[in-house]
Amino acid sequence: MVLFTLASNRQFKNREGDPQKETAYVPCKALGAWAGELQGRQKGDMLVVTGKLVTESWEKDGKTIYQLTLICQNVQAVTPATKSDTVATPKKEDEAGDDGDTVPF
Repeated sequence: MVLFTLASNRQFKNREGDPQKETAYVPCKALGAWAGELQGRQKGDMLVVTGKLVTESWEKDGKTIYQLTLICQNVQAVTPATKSDTVATPKKEDEAGDDGDTVPF
């Protein structure tokens, strides 16, 4: 099991039109194979995480504490493109070598 906190950033404009930033922090648990997917990840790495929300509770100093936690059911690393990861540029129509067998959409 791997415990981590996911930060979700949101940018928006307030009623006056001023840009605002808001960050929500979501406690997460990854179990089994998904825990292995997170090995070697560092703070700031981008992830796409899906799962189910559960309410966990425990006693502390005589009070019951509740926390909403995301149990990861799918974890996927999102790696930003680097200079070495070049994307092939599309060919011009005259260079495409259209043999007439392809559908144009």
